[in-house]
Amino acid sequence: DSVNTITFRSSTGNFDDVILTCSPTAQSSYVLKFENTHDIFFENISVVSTSTLANPNATAQGNVLVIENSNNLEFTGNRFVARRLQKSSNANAITMKGIVSDIVISNNVIDSSYIGIMNKVVDATDNIININISNNMIKNFYNMGINFNKVADINIIKNTIESGNPDNKALTGIYLKEHYGAFDILQN
Repeated sequence: DSVNTITFRSSTGNFDDVILTCSPTAQSSYVLKFENTHDIFFENISVVSTSTLANPNATAQGNVLVIENSNNLEFTGNRFVARRLQKSSNANAITMKGIVSDIVISNNVIDSSYIGIMNKVVDATDNIININISNNMIKNFYNMGINFNKVADINIIKNTIESGNPDNKALTGIYLKEHYGAFDILQN
């Protein structure tokens, strides 16, 4: 809808043909970060954390995508792999924080994370609004498939959310807390 957009896309339309990898560090605990950006489309690309840290408390465990203070971003047809090692809450596939709006996450494979898609509330000024999550395969997570706290106007529609973990603990597919505004959670 924006006049000036930037699109990153695999020329073949296959996410196996373009793979971005990185082993996160304590200073940069992510593979890909969009900070203070807008009007970006990201299509048919794999983004993979190659972290090999065995310490489950390490801050560099390997978040895949971080979206911070950004708006009008679309992620379609991608694969995000967090390389969940043990039980690290620092190995999430997609994390949003700060002021984030108008995000589309559609037709992606989100694999091997602690939490598949989440927001992180840092302070009272954080505002996550108008988030659309649809037709994704969220699998092999350790704790939750989708987790949002203090978010407005969210649509979570037709996602396949499945996981198993070695500890046989109870898992949560979708968790919303202190939500305000309109929302749809359908056919997941």
